[in-house]
Amino acid sequence: MEVDGRSQKELALRLLSTSISCCVADAACLPMDTLKVRLQLQNELLPSSTPRLSPIGMARQMIQTEGFSSFYAGLSPAMLRQASYGGLSFFSYPFIRDEMYKMSGQKRIEHQLLAGALAGGASAAFANPTDVLKVRMQSDGRRLLQGKPRLYPASTIGVLIMTIRQGGIAQLYSGLGPNVSRAAVVNGVGIASYDVSKSFIANTFGEGPLAQRL
Repeated sequence: MEVDGRSQKELALRLLSTSISCCVADAACLPMDTLKVRLQLQNELLPSSTPRLSPIGMARQMIQTEGFSSFYAGLSPAMLRQASYGGLSFFSYPFIRDEMYKMSGQKRIEHQLLAGALAGGASAAFANPTDVLKVRMQSDGRRLLQGKPRLYPASTIGVLIMTIRQGGIAQLYSGLGPNVSRAAVVNGVGIASYDVSKSFIANTFGEGPLAQRL
């Protein structure tokens, strides 16, 4: 079976490569993402009069209270999220874009923006459960500041089971609307910008090594 002249093996390798690249990038950025979540939720469990920490102050407190490994809380669900959300959004984009080209009979930037938004939004909806698990594991360390034990287990499976017990399967899709909306904007603009830039370089410098590497 072939899709757009590509064999199943080529398609599988393409999906695998996009998923791996997204996982590597997210692993490098996870400490900053965890710090962002903790800054967004700080003082939620403390009196409103408690001073708010700066990013450096929060990072110092996390290291002193929980250790450096706290920056990698939620690593497993984060990798699952990027393997699905990141991999699928980049993998599906060109197919959606090309179908829009065929349907309209022309190539316009609106098609690229819409294709990126659809690819990102659909992938984010599919991966929403992993995002919920990731955020719960990232934010759980706040309880240590109050001298309380963690609410969730350390394993992804344990957090999944507890989340379902607390609110059912629907709990895994909490925040679905904002998550999908964000992904649609980020991917619509981001992937389309990459696509337009690549086309510009190819048209300007030809289909040489530079364009092929992008």
